Amino acid sequence: MCQFCDKKTCEMAQFIGPQVHISEYVRVEDKWRKMRATRKKREEEEANVRDEIDYYQKAVREYVDKKDS
Repeated sequence: MCQFCDKKTCEMAQFIGPQVHISEYVRVEDKWRKMRATRKKREEEEANVRDEIDYYQKAVREYVDKKDS
């Protein structure tokens, strides 16, 4: 019997198995979604920082090249 939809068989019950209560599954899935969102945000911030570093490195190289010429 599925804890979520009260059917004898359903995909959710087959996926999580009879040993896991639906509330535990929902709690862990929510935690996983928050961790995934945090990781995605951190990766975007890291990409922005890398872009800024590349921009400033290029600007410094151009300045040094002009100064040397």
